[in-house]
Amino acid sequence: MNENQTKDQPEEKGTSYVHIGGPISISNKYLIGIIRDVMAHGQMFRFAAPGFSMSPFIRDLDVITLAPYERTTCRIGAVVAFVRPWTGQLVVHRVIAASEDGWRIKGDNNPEEDGLIPHDAIICQVIKVERDGKNIQHGLGPERTIIALLSRWNLLSYLLYPIVKLYSVIRRI
Repeated sequence: MNENQTKDQPEEKGTSYVHIGGPISISNKYLIGIIRDVMAHGQMFRFAAPGFSMSPFIRDLDVITLAPYERTTCRIGAVVAFVRPWTGQLVVHRVIAASEDGWRIKGDNNPEEDGLIPHDAIICQVIKVERDGKNIQHGLGPERTIIALLSRWNLLSYLLYPIVKLYSVIRRI
């Protein structure tokens, strides 16, 4: 427990993020503030995304590059970072459907969707994924719409394994 925390408040865990010289740890609350400030200045932000909810397209600790969110250019299949309204948690998931009130969003590796996320809860959009220093092309290109539709219909998890196997065979050839 830190000095500013009461017994009733859970300790907020830090997550390692990439910077020149190695990883540092920033709590969720401060990371959201930093990303909001960077996006307000129209700049891009990179960090190592923790978790498995977007696997295999974004894997645990892949470095993602975020750019300012523009409602008019965001489309089904885009990967966005948003603050989950009921928990205050920063989440990076895919847009699977549109609504006047927001976007329906879901992690590629999640069985349930996040629900309808209001436009003002979305902070930014993922424009690049790096794994082991190499750009990852799949998941953010034209195939993103197909991925979103399969995810919306709960078919993505059933099709991922055969697709990944086929892709690895094609790459070896």
